Amino acid sequence: MTRTNGLTQLLLAGIPLFQPIRRELRWRNFAGIALGIIAVFAVFLIFAAITGSSLLPRGTYANLAMTYFTEQSISWEGMLEARSRFDGLFAVLTYDPVHMITQYIRDLIEFFSVGIFELNGAFLGILFLPGLIFLAGDHARATFLFFLLAAAAQVALVNFKAFDPRFYLFLTPWIGAGTAYLAIKVVQSNWRPLTRMTASGLIVGLMLGRVCKAYSNRRIMPILTMVR
Repeated sequence: MTRTNGLTQLLLAGIPLFQPIRRELRWRNFAGIALGIIAVFAVFLIFAAITGSSLLPRGTYANLAMTYFTEQSISWEGMLEARSRFDGLFAVLTYDPVHMITQYIRDLIEFFSVGIFELNGAFLGILFLPGLIFLAGDHARATFLFFLLAAAAQVALVNFKAFDPRFYLFLTPWIGAGTAYLAIKVVQSNWRPLTRMTASGLIVGLMLGRVCKAYSNRRIMPILTMVR
């Protein structure tokens, strides 16, 4: 929560309001989560007041300027250039808003057309969306849609930064869920047994292949080390 890209996580505090329980219990649960968030922020606020430090990240404006107004969008040189040209967030936002808006839209389109396939591979990037549509259609509960809205809000926020796959790792569970649910729909379909078995086996095989490739590249080794 101390990072700018954690702001959208505050949306998750509203989940109790969509629980299938009595209204009084919904608000009681929401109040409990809100008080917990306020308590955490109060600790950070007190620490910042005692130490004289800033509660919010100070480099946000430089990261934003580096994305939109420097020759090198991801480099230390780009950061130095951004800090030398701008002195705050307001200066960055008002420098050339038309360019920022057009570049933002262009980056968002590029993410969904190219970048998303870099997260878990091209095949899973293609398969997860139909599965996610089936999942939303079969389980269109308010809580599920709220989680989906929170993920979309996070994508919209992180898109202000130059693309890097690590910024979008929170989408991996959605990609996995969509792909797995597509396999479930295939298994439950009325297709011929051989066709059904072949299609579901192909989907599961692609998922397992991606996991094996990630393991061979040691991308998940730190996670496995922590689990052990």
